[in-house]
Amino acid sequence: MHYFSYNENKQHGTLNFPVAYYFVDSKQSPYSMPLHWHKEWELIYITKGNFDFIINGEHLSAIAGDVILMGEGTLHSATSEACSYQCLNFGLHELVLNVLSVREAFRLFYRSVYLPRTHYTEKNSEICEIVRELFSAFSENHTENFCRMSTLANITRLFSYILEKKYYTENSEHSSNASEKINLLKPVLEYIETNFSREIKLETLSQIIGMNKNYFCRFFYSLTQQTPINYVTNYRIEQAANMLLATNMSVTEIAFRCGFNDTGYFIKRFKKIKGCTPKQFQARIN
Repeated sequence: MHYFSYNENKQHGTLNFPVAYYFVDSKQSPYSMPLHWHKEWELIYITKGNFDFIINGEHLSAIAGDVILMGEGTLHSATSEACSYQCLNFGLHELVLNVLSVREAFRLFYRSVYLPRTHYTEKNSEICEIVRELFSAFSENHTENFCRMSTLANITRLFSYILEKKYYTENSEHSSNASEKINLLKPVLEYIETNFSREIKLETLSQIIGMNKNYFCRFFYSLTQQTPINYVTNYRIEQAANMLLATNMSVTEIAFRCGFNDTGYFIKRFKKIKGCTPKQFQARIN
């Protein structure tokens, strides 16, 4: 699954069933999921390897068997080594809009009154079992009706268990301040997305949100755990990896399209991040 946009604006699922399932195997590892967000909730179940996340500025490490749950608008990125995972994007509000018997309870979550815990491990065996059952409806050969009913039933079970065990915190002034910081960063990310093929100056990025360069660097690092320049480089490498898979362009052309003026430097950076040269990466995936 490739993330070409920081704000994923594609529709996940359909209007009648706002749920989309993905399975990502380990062939593309090591890889980096660029910082992004989307309007749906996201549920991830790791089946192999490990995942290191940055979620709303906080670092989180997850291993096989762990579950990650993120609400809409959550700013997140991830890196992995030989990781496979299943992913569900779903519109929580849309999914339960017409189910009057549970809508009031769900409203506590989709209006961010309650903020559910993000990370669940084998210690939370009931949560992990519900999520495994949820994903089995997509990974096994079931009818569409079974899949839809099973999804609604298990998402309801998931959130009801979070309520019962109090795996949530109530929204607070601190979380509101954190949200303000995240929203402040998003225009910078959108600028990088639009202009990654061109020269990007630190001064330009800092001016987007009205900060001096030194304060901006500290602010950016606090949310991404990377310097702005390293982040731009890593983002360019991910776009180059996507182009290697999706096009027949030469390595040199891809390098220039991704903002690298020196092909040798591009290959060196690509190898450092991906563990192989661009040509080796292309051959390994194909």
